[in-house]
Amino acid sequence: MKQSAIAKRRAKHHKRFNSAAKLNLVSLMDIFTILVFFLIVNQSEVRVLETTNQIKLPVSVAEKLPNDNVLITVLSNSVFGTR
Repeated sequence: MKQSAIAKRRAKHHKRFNSAAKLNLVSLMDIFTILVFFLIVNQSEVRVLETTNQIKLPVSVAEKLPNDNVLITVLSNSVFGTR
């Protein structure tokens, strides 16, 4: 029995889309290579400043310690702040 053009197209469509999906590893490797290269380049631009004796750093004269950080909790119907 001869199939119509629509039946052939449907059969080809189902054959193509019912197969298991494959992961394209080449694109994934390209992305990771670029990511690693980016991280290496950004990590290598660290500059160390030379220390000299000409610069005098300020000395703290405070007698009281600074306050602790403030903790803020936001709920759906209220906001809490604690120190």
